[in-house]
Amino acid sequence: MEFKSSSWDAERIQIGDFKLSQSLVDKITNFKPLEAKREIRRNPNYAQKSNIQLVDGIYYFGDDPVSPKVGDLRVGFSYVAPQDYSIISKQIKNSFEPYRTKSGGTVELLSAGTHSADEMFKQAEDLNRTKTWIWRGLGFGMMALGLFLVLKPLSVAADVIPFIGDIVEVGGLLVAILLAGCLSLITIAIAWIFYRPVLAIAMLVIACLLVYGAKQLKKKDIPGSSDATTITY
Repeated sequence: MEFKSSSWDAERIQIGDFKLSQSLVDKITNFKPLEAKREIRRNPNYAQKSNIQLVDGIYYFGDDPVSPKVGDLRVGFSYVAPQDYSIISKQIKNSFEPYRTKSGGTVELLSAGTHSADEMFKQAEDLNRTKTWIWRGLGFGMMALGLFLVLKPLSVAADVIPFIGDIVEVGGLLVAILLAGCLSLITIAIAWIFYRPVLAIAMLVIACLLVYGAKQLKKKDIPGSSDATTITY
């Protein structure tokens, strides 16, 4: 591509008399579009085969922005305007660095606008909780998919009779979801056993109930018979 994405930082970014560390600068992400208003001329070193147009504040390198073609290019700009920020960090002379906790972690928060420390910690906790559940959901989905693929050969073998193969495939999917749920609960419970023992034990109990329910479903009697029935062909 003739142009690549780039970013530039101001020489000195500060709040009051304090200069922000690079780690805090990297947390500033509330960019907004910068509308270009000046036409540019063709540069002999760039875009020699393209027209240059200013469309809605963005430079368009190509013949028709309504019908773009392969090789056309849009070049736009965005910026962060001077504004108030709230930070939680460790002061070092006229700058900052992450605060290191006794457990070995670090604390360094930045939020646009004026916020109290309690509000910022609450926002960080909510964001961390959301990310955690996203990762848990992703792990559960990948585990269920992996178990389903392991069981997939059974449905392929049963495809000799089409509707039997479909039934086996649905059954394999349900088993994979059930097993993934049990294993996910057990994994989370083990991770929480020292920090949230009550919740961890509750999860282990639920996982055991799911396993027990699966076994009972598997051992369910055939209607009209008190014991499992064996059919010989």
